[in-house]
Amino acid sequence: MNTVGTSPLAWAVKHLKIYLLDKEFQLISDHKPLEAIFGIRFKLCVHIERWVLWLHTYKYKGIHRPGKENIADAISRHCESIHLVPFDNENYINAVVEYSRPIAVPLNEIDIASASDKEIAGLKWSFRQQVG
Repeated sequence: MNTVGTSPLAWAVKHLKIYLLDKEFQLISDHKPLEAIFGIRFKLCVHIERWVLWLHTYKYKGIHRPGKENIADAISRHCESIHLVPFDNENYINAVVEYSRPIAVPLNEIDIASASDKEIAGLKWSFRQQVG
């Protein structure tokens, strides 16, 4: 048994573990050799046996669904092939920081905008009345 079908499966469970812990879920795959992981016992290589042991910490039911019946398979076969840049955590974090950072506004612009705002002018007046 090769690791072609097991790698994405293990990756998905690992990255979605927050949502999968203590929940019953289904692992649906069109990769026929995964039946070894789904319950039918075969002699597995050590690498895959480790994944099987790790997956047993979850409450899942493994289901083999042939590619013709598996919607995910149809989508992967018929989508437009575009060149995607591999996901990079560092670049993602940099982009989030860049786009979520508030734009700095100089204090004098805040003073000018506050002076023309009726509500803020009213608040300033009432504070001055209470202090003075």
